[in-house]
Amino acid sequence: MRLNKKIIGKILIIILIVLFILAVIFYFCLKYSIEHMFDEDINTRKEIIQTDLGDSFLIEYAIHNFPRITTFISFKNSNNEKQLESRTIRGEFEKQSIQTILDTENIRCYLIYNTFLFKIGNKYGAIDIDDIDLIDIDDNIYPERKSSFKQVAKALVATKDWRWIKVCAEFLIKEGDEDMKQAIERYAFGKFTPEELEINKGNEITEDDMIYFSIELLE
Repeated sequence: MRLNKKIIGKILIIILIVLFILAVIFYFCLKYSIEHMFDEDINTRKEIIQTDLGDSFLIEYAIHNFPRITTFISFKNSNNEKQLESRTIRGEFEKQSIQTILDTENIRCYLIYNTFLFKIGNKYGAIDIDDIDLIDIDDNIYPERKSSFKQVAKALVATKDWRWIKVCAEFLIKEGDEDMKQAIERYAFGKFTPEELEINKGNEITEDDMIYFSIELLE
């Protein structure tokens, strides 16, 4: 019986030693991973993108693969490299082309990576579509963006394209835009003008989508 106790005691000691060694290995592996989690860049680069209207923007990419693939994108004024906006894309990164979505006498607006890049007169700006509802919080970082985007949003909804109305309507209503509110109230009852129906023929946003969206927005 004494022999069994001695054997059991030795086994327990060996187990404790093994556990201690594993704990030390785990600690150093974790420490190394944390210290170098941002050193695993797949690619860091920058490029100037030229629009079909002659405007240009500087886009910087930093792609990390730890702990999972993440791409950090910065949008800048190509003339002075002043940062306009940034966003994070998680998962596999697919390069996109910039699209012109608005061209008026004073305002130009482009879309890339779910971000509006715009130019009002000679001033450049940008906003991540997902962050429009946070525009007041970001006011300290981009102090002129709210007033600038308000001009862009009004110009976008003036196109009567439902894609941009869905994006901008809530912001404009919060800013006291009565025309936008009346249009949303009309949409909630399924009332669309012939011009609106013609403009949005083949649009990915359907009449039913707009009715449901408008009802939810007014609740």
